[in-house]
Amino acid sequence: MNKVSYMGNGEITEFDFRFPFYENNNVVVLKNNMPATGYIIVKTPAGDGADVPYLGGRVVFQNAPLPMVCSPCPSVTCESVEHSENAYW
Repeated sequence: MNKVSYMGNGEITEFDFRFPFYENNNVVVLKNNMPATGYIIVKTPAGDGADVPYLGGRVVFQNAPLPMVCSPCPSVTCESVEHSENAYW
């Protein structure tokens, strides 16, 4: 499993990730350790002849995630899910 985490600052709405995936349901987006809503995934195509169709992408939120004061501090997290017929979030 691949994992990328970012700290929201209330201004940034776009978060890059660089791991291969097959389709959007292979990417899990969490905000403050809960399933995120209000975002789209912009895919980076792998190109002709690649083993997987996408090399990574960008999660774009409608509203910038806000930081919270707590320990440990929450973040925006993108994780890959093993490719299978039943992979979903």
